[in-house]
Amino acid sequence: MAEAARKRPRPITRQQQIAIHTLKGQRGLDDDAYRDLLEGETGHRSSVHLNVREANRVLRALGIDRKPGKRATPGPKKKPEPLPPGVVRMATADQLRLIAELRSEIEWRHEDGYERWLRKNLGFDRVTASHHAVRVINGLMAMRRRQR
Repeated sequence: MAEAARKRPRPITRQQQIAIHTLKGQRGLDDDAYRDLLEGETGHRSSVHLNVREANRVLRALGIDRKPGKRATPGPKKKPEPLPPGVVRMATADQLRLIAELRSEIEWRHEDGYERWLRKNLGFDRVTASHHAVRVINGLMAMRRRQR
């Protein structure tokens, strides 16, 4: 009896259900077309009855080519358009928040240790551009790791 339980296929995951229904909406499938697609791919008319393999088959039919080790996502992400020459992206609120959090976790030797570190190691006084924020975050994370 234990062998029969091991050979039973795993049921569809919640993430697969979400991806299938998201794609159904993105592809503009009505309920009948969706159920016909399910039945054609798996023999079931409801995603509740699918197993993991059948769900992957449906996802491929809806346009997702799932690679091993990757989560199924509802489509490719768009790359941001390149900026014109001489234009930089400003640091985001999330980046600045993370910098403040990391800055507070580090034990500075001087009261103005962070400002000294910025000037000496990175060559600027404050973080305004996004590419500067990335360098500061990486530096602060490395400093925090060394202090632990």
